[in-house]
Amino acid sequence: LAKVYNYYNPELPCFPRPLAKDWETEKPYMYGRHRTGMFYTKISKCSSSTLAGVAVQIARNHAKRLRARKNETTMPPTEEECFVNADHGTYSHVMSRDKTQSMLWTFLREPAKREVSDFYHFHVSRRGVIANDTTMREYALKSLNMSRYMTGGTFHTKSEYDTPEKKVAFIQNNYDFIGLVDRYHESLILLKLVFGLELRDILYTSAKRSGGYDDGEYRRTCSLIKKSQVSDTMKEWFRSSEEWQKYAETEILLFRAVNKSIDLTIDAFGRERVAQEVERYERALVYADEQCGHTAVYPCSADGVYQPENTTCVAHDWACAHECLETLDLSGFETY
Repeated sequence: LAKVYNYYNPELPCFPRPLAKDWETEKPYMYGRHRTGMFYTKISKCSSSTLAGVAVQIARNHAKRLRARKNETTMPPTEEECFVNADHGTYSHVMSRDKTQSMLWTFLREPAKREVSDFYHFHVSRRGVIANDTTMREYALKSLNMSRYMTGGTFHTKSEYDTPEKKVAFIQNNYDFIGLVDRYHESLILLKLVFGLELRDILYTSAKRSGGYDDGEYRRTCSLIKKSQVSDTMKEWFRSSEEWQKYAETEILLFRAVNKSIDLTIDAFGRERVAQEVERYERALVYADEQCGHTAVYPCSADGVYQPENTTCVAHDWACAHECLETLDLSGFETY
């Protein structure tokens, strides 16, 4: 089920952004059905806000590079960036995508860790549920799983995907790249190499941290993100209970397949090359945070005030330092 991630198109797909409908203005970068363009599937608690920002930066930077090639300085508003869709339901919009004129990617996380983070973010921090072994276990056994995000419910409507192996094979065959939050910088470097990106495209400042506030979009109120805590009893339950292993069977198999795929893709590019790219990237991230981190103004202030009118983000809490990152001098970070 593992594979080497390859992207065969010599050029990234860059198409004009469609004219926004009213609901798209309220939720930018979350569009309806399209067959061509850049597509990133957001999976809850898989660094999806930070990675959505990366997806938008790729679209903006690539369009800028194309304009430079053509010696064009101005473009219509719909062509200031390549069309990119970044949404929790992306796959349902691109089931019939043209693979020769589109790119589709996402990141996963070890299933138990994602469930715990999801539980604390949405159930505890936002809804005030008391965290204990019982409430965590109940949540883990009914929450929306990663494969559902990645397939738009395909498995629930087509009987041919009746085993975890078939579901994982379907996902692997339909995504151009899948990274892991658990191997974050390695995965982002592979994203860069697979799609032929530049270092600037994958720079970021973190969108959410435990101990800080969320994006304020739930009831337009800033919720303090509480730090996740897992008892030894729950750690053992996630590790060995038949109940969890059965419920998360597809997720566990998918995680293992992607983890192996990352190893195979690193081997394909060369372990030394990837290690050097990661080292350079991590130095660039420190530099970017020093130079640009302070320019980010999030929808929720440091003391929990909802301030969407003051934000510097491209949308929601995504890429909030993008203006600085887009012009940051990276000449001191030599290309491998």
